[in-house]
Amino acid sequence: MHRVAFDRWFAKGLLLLALSLFSGLLGAQPVPLSALQGQDVYSVFPSQPMRYSANANLDNPASYSPSPPAAPGYFGGAYKIEFTAINDLASDTIVLEPGGSIVERVLLQFGQKPLSGAPAPVLLRQGELFPNAYPFSYGFYLHWPQGEVRHVSIIVQSDYIYAPMRLWVNSQARFESLSRQELAVQWLCLGAGIALSIYNLIIYFASRRPMHLYYALFAISWVFGWAQVLQVPKELLGWQWPGLHWVGFLLLPLTSALFFSDFLSLKHYLPKLYKLAIYNGTVSALLIPVAIKVPGAGVLFASVFTGLMMVLAITAGVIRLRAGYKPACYFLLAYLMLLLPNLMSNLVNLGLLPPPAFNLYLFGLMGTALDALLLAFAMAYTLQLINQENIRLKNNLGEVVSARTEALELAQHELQKSNAQLRAMAYTDPLTGLMNRRYFEERLAQETERSSRYKDNFCLLLIDLDYFKKINDQFGHKVGDECLVKVAGLLRGHVRTLDVVSRLGGEEFCVLMPGADRQNAIQLAERIRITLANTHFPGCDGLSLTCSIGISSSASFAKDTDLIDKADKALYQAKAHGRNKVIFA
Repeated sequence: MHRVAFDRWFAKGLLLLALSLFSGLLGAQPVPLSALQGQDVYSVFPSQPMRYSANANLDNPASYSPSPPAAPGYFGGAYKIEFTAINDLASDTIVLEPGGSIVERVLLQFGQKPLSGAPAPVLLRQGELFPNAYPFSYGFYLHWPQGEVRHVSIIVQSDYIYAPMRLWVNSQARFESLSRQELAVQWLCLGAGIALSIYNLIIYFASRRPMHLYYALFAISWVFGWAQVLQVPKELLGWQWPGLHWVGFLLLPLTSALFFSDFLSLKHYLPKLYKLAIYNGTVSALLIPVAIKVPGAGVLFASVFTGLMMVLAITAGVIRLRAGYKPACYFLLAYLMLLLPNLMSNLVNLGLLPPPAFNLYLFGLMGTALDALLLAFAMAYTLQLINQENIRLKNNLGEVVSARTEALELAQHELQKSNAQLRAMAYTDPLTGLMNRRYFEERLAQETERSSRYKDNFCLLLIDLDYFKKINDQFGHKVGDECLVKVAGLLRGHVRTLDVVSRLGGEEFCVLMPGADRQNAIQLAERIRITLANTHFPGCDGLSLTCSIGISSSASFAKDTDLIDKADKALYQAKAHGRNKVIFA
């Protein structure tokens, strides 16, 4: 099968070569249209560069004259081809369709071979300056009776010619069938780009993820660029401005760099490559005013900077994929879809490749649309990985929370324990284990406030051991400390549960008696005094200890300072009256 196809194309190529040579030698020999159908006529017949004056009527073929060979370039020019053909197709309506680049005017003269007495040829015009006979195409509809010979002369003139022109010959039915297919693909691609840009803008406003905003700008850029090249504003709005032809494509390197830099986290992982991509895109965008003023320069700028953009993007994708970033595989596939057709288009635009036999613009648009779709899949895959990680974390959240809660409870328990120890150290006398002066003063203030609020009396006992200094001097401080500890135990054994026993310092103690009256306080004081006097203290050689006690009551003194002062005075009265006594203030 492949051998048969090769033989068929080879034979057709030989036929076209023979037709070209024959028509060149004999000049008037007509070429069958069947041999030209579906072929690029410009590749069969030689073209003649043309010149014209600046103020000439360029819509009139007579304004052009042959010039020395100089092929028209990006910044415009004019050229002409002529051929004579016979209609051997099964149709009287033939379509000649120039393509390959946007141009300002295509002038077609169609008629019999110029001879004396022959009717004047029909003059038809197409291009950016004229309405299209068929949407989005420069196609000429020609009434060409079967079996008749006609002479065709075509002049192409434009201030910008972005790529080599081509000319196809087809019957009306074949042309319109191919055009409908191309238009369907064109609108499908542009519609997909518009839908993806709107969708990602909505996602951006909902999530505020910059990646979606950059993708939307990227999609808008290429949709705008291709819409200009494919004559969408001319067909839908009735106008076309050449200055806008390359604006979208010159924005593409910047919007694309912003997107793939965010998608691949280049700023973090590949900062040098990130700076190169942003610099390339920024320079491309800054050249837009030049492209608006000189559209021919726009195609050069777009070819160079989009090419650099794709090289940088693919390099970054390969590096990130090798580093283990899985979404980079979809990213690379997307940019390969963009690279292949646009690389071919750029090489054709730069004159490094001959123009292909198919619609190069449509091929590039399809590659760009596939790139956008695959990038959308790449973003979806990235979000899927994030969701899977969130699900994994959610499944483990119970265990994590349980472990953290247990650790927190343990820490709180230890903290409470430490706080209790600190509080005990802060309020406990280290020798006797009784409450210390700080605790006594705080409780005294509380009891004073409570007594004032609820009219409930309390009493205060100040206890001082008599001649305790002699114990320390005669038997030593160790024996003295043992005596103090024993006295503390004696006090704890005689007070009520709600009473507070404290050591104020040295051999001085106190008892705070909430809810007690004068009689209760005196009774407790006497029990303590008598019990202490009858208690044996080892290490003191039978020497007994006595105490003097001063008592005050809140019923007589409202302030806590007054209570302490009066109890202290009562204590000194007991000392003055011979010690081992109880005095109530």
